[in-house]
Amino acid sequence: MTQKESDSLKIAVISEISRDPAFAAECHGTDSFSSLLGIYVNSDCTETAAARHWKSILDLREIMGEALGRPVSLHTAIADYCTQSARLLSSPFLVDAPVFRNTQQQAMIDPLTGTFNRRYMDISLRKEYHRCERWGKSLSLCIIDIDNFKRINDTMGHPFGDKVLVRLSEILRDTLRDEDVLCRFGGEEFLAILPETDEQGVRTLAGRLRTAVKQDPFLARHHVAFSAGLSSYPDIQTVDGLLAAADRALYQAKYNGKDQAVPATPERRKHDRFPYAWELSVVDEGTSEEVSGITTLNVSLGGAQFTCDSPYGVDRPLQLMFRNSGTGMPEINAEAHISWVKKLHRSFLYGVRFDESPNPLRQRLLNQAMTVERA
Repeated sequence: MTQKESDSLKIAVISEISRDPAFAAECHGTDSFSSLLGIYVNSDCTETAAARHWKSILDLREIMGEALGRPVSLHTAIADYCTQSARLLSSPFLVDAPVFRNTQQQAMIDPLTGTFNRRYMDISLRKEYHRCERWGKSLSLCIIDIDNFKRINDTMGHPFGDKVLVRLSEILRDTLRDEDVLCRFGGEEFLAILPETDEQGVRTLAGRLRTAVKQDPFLARHHVAFSAGLSSYPDIQTVDGLLAAADRALYQAKYNGKDQAVPATPERRKHDRFPYAWELSVVDEGTSEEVSGITTLNVSLGGAQFTCDSPYGVDRPLQLMFRNSGTGMPEINAEAHISWVKKLHRSFLYGVRFDESPNPLRQRLLNQAMTVERA
């Protein structure tokens, strides 16, 4: 199908849907064949396949009209095509559109806050991600977590905590755009899906949200604030990666003191991790304080993960010393910086990146891998 044929077909499809009172509003702003087909059929197909389906549906509608000697509705043509020709539906169930929408909405809405629930979030996020990926658009996420919410519930009671959740959700909805999707992500967590919003845009939006919360008399009177983690596509390339990066950024915001929004740092992994427990000493280059007796959780040519009791901030320069621990290998020294930190119950989990990958490290990793393989 040429581009001209594709454009003509899309105009014809949108024109037909626009005549359908039940679905006319849903085709406005929809710019892909797959999205237009999704208005009627719960089927995930490529743009090329969706265009082919639409052409066949319109052709079939014309054939059915000529055979029956009367106009055939778009619904009828779609139902016949999807059950008899393309087999997109195996056992369809007829229900009036308003009834279906009402049932669908109830299944997708959080009853307390009126925001979308986690189920809808999963559907909407993947749909929006595929749209942005297909058309080269940006996409951002903002995970919002109310600070000290447990203390609010413990001191003021759960009914009051519910009022806080409801009021915060109202402010978030009022501040977001119509095309943004706000979901209740967890107990006191919300997730905003922000189509066509880049890294700078989500930072600006997070600032507006924080300002709106601080200016609300009810929330300000009770000192309610939130922390947020931000992530953006295409800086991060997968749906799961976007969620994980925003979650890490949220932990960082909490660690930094709460009441702030922190953008994610894309984790561009170039090296495989190896789950090796190596003895490690860490020297803080700012204070020259040394902490020994640390054991790594994993190691790669690009960095390492470990836990310790000492608090270090992100980008803190460290000197790492990997001890031989009976391996017969010499001690390995490496200059590194903290990439991320997560507060645990009584310690901190760190991810560090080497400024330069030490040459002896490659040989040590190789030797360890060979030892494991022989075992």
